[in-house]
Amino acid sequence: MDLTNLFSGIFGAILGAAIGSITTIFIYWYGQHKASRRKLLDKLLLLKDDVWWNCKVNTTQSTKIWNNSLNDILIFYNTVYDWSLPCQRIRLKKAWKKYKGEIKGTKDETLTKSQPKDKEDFIHKINTLIDSL
Repeated sequence: MDLTNLFSGIFGAILGAAIGSITTIFIYWYGQHKASRRKLLDKLLLLKDDVWWNCKVNTTQSTKIWNNSLNDILIFYNTVYDWSLPCQRIRLKKAWKKYKGEIKGTKDETLTKSQPKDKEDFIHKINTLIDSL
């Protein structure tokens, strides 16, 4: 046994361990990312179905459902946001702001939320968030 074989074996072991670790980390991240996206998508589809069948066209019922949905969806949104890549986070954040209807005011004003005007606007907001996933 000479030193070339020894160094080759050590190098191969280190390289194999590094590639195996990176592969394991990637598989774990990908699984968590997909699972969190699926949970948010399921919640949004249930909300869309609820709005479609239970809201009347010109009532305040959609506003009540929208206000309640912000807290429910925020948990799933944060999980997806945490597991997303930086380029995906930008797109997701824009869609979330559109869903909330944040309107930038002047320097003296704070951000305000605009509630959906009617059932169709609410469904459009949900579709915007679904499309960003």
